[in-house]
Amino acid sequence: MQKGDIVIVFDCGATNVRVIAINSKGKILAFESFPNNTKPDPFYPRYRIWDVKEIWDKMCRASQKVVNQIDINQIAKKLSIRLISIRLPGSQSLLLVWTGPFLTNQGKCSTR
Repeated sequence: MQKGDIVIVFDCGATNVRVIAINSKGKILAFESFPNNTKPDPFYPRYRIWDVKEIWDKMCRASQKVVNQIDINQIAKKLSIRLISIRLPGSQSLLLVWTGPFLTNQGKCSTR
């Protein structure tokens, strides 16, 4: 495996929060997921919302489990993460752009 060969993929879907470590050959090296939950919207009780703090916590826990299964020195260092959702007809859309490291050098979830 080449140095800096691994990328970490973060996927927050309607039903699951997932983190995957994958190498440049497309091999999945580590994987963790947690169910995503909705809560009633306090302003519109007929609607459901996702708790961002809960999602962040699940992303952090999943990423910690994934990086514990790989050599963190093999994670690509010069990448920034850009997450963009595609809006489907009749759905809500979320745009999240992260321009720095998600994990600290110690493999911990960043808090910035």
